[in-house]
Amino acid sequence: MELELKLPPETKKDNFLWFLGTAGARFSMIFQLRSTGGIWVRIGGFNILVDPGPGSLVRVNEFLPELDPLELDAVILTHRHLDHSGDMNAITEAMTYGGRIRKGTVILPVDATEPEEPVLLRQFYHKVQKIVTWEKDSNIQLSESIILRPVELRHHGVQCFGFKIYSPDIPVTGFMADTAFDPVFVEQFSDCSRLIVNVTLLKRISRIDHISVPEVSDIMELVRPDTIIMTHLGTSLIENDPDTAALSLKSDQTDVIAARDSMVFDIRSGIVIIKGKSDNRERIELVKQKLSYGKTLKDHRR
Repeated sequence: MELELKLPPETKKDNFLWFLGTAGARFSMIFQLRSTGGIWVRIGGFNILVDPGPGSLVRVNEFLPELDPLELDAVILTHRHLDHSGDMNAITEAMTYGGRIRKGTVILPVDATEPEEPVLLRQFYHKVQKIVTWEKDSNIQLSESIILRPVELRHHGVQCFGFKIYSPDIPVTGFMADTAFDPVFVEQFSDCSRLIVNVTLLKRISRIDHISVPEVSDIMELVRPDTIIMTHLGTSLIENDPDTAALSLKSDQTDVIAARDSMVFDIRSGIVIIKGKSDNRERIELVKQKLSYGKTLKDHRR
């Protein structure tokens, strides 16, 4: 059955998260087990794209006219890694009408602007209305009714920021980007009713700066949000059914949802409007075999 990807008419100008892609880390990205398009956020008609990874612009255009790249008001980059930034320049080009109209805001870490290896090409610096770099404890006034509060995280040696959105149109909504688990980071999201968490690992792996499924339980205890949405899912989690993992975490206090590609979530009501796409289990099994073969070759060459 074909997936219905149109919003109900009463929701079109409302407040939602549209998950263009829910894959995380290198092999989910390389094989596109799920897309890596980021999250389109609409708040009171203001349009934001968070972490436009590889294929983001293609994904946005799949949903015309519901999503229109020319109508973007802001692009947010949490950190410079490729699975988050691959389409940064293409999306910025679209937001500025192909560079013809100076408009929009780009928010990114300082190390994504460094001249040796900038993520955002210099040609866009005079095409965007405003370029803002994340600063710890420094709020960003994104529009008259939207304030972002950054939360500095720790992720494999690059500058990485989560953030919280404050707006009279929605409950406080947090985005916990890629990070090692640390109560100091997590507790900064304690005022969030909705919390989007990048959950890449099925099991805890202390040497890897990513949140795992068991650590979502720890986050629930510290933050106690009404809703947690898991996204940025790694191969091990996708292979083992994210919906089952989410169901095992759900509590009386907190609803836990495993995001799917094309899922649409109404921020105000806390309801999933469009469930999104199911995984292709045959493709997942094929990639699993390829990765297993690759590991064998790597071990053999040592």
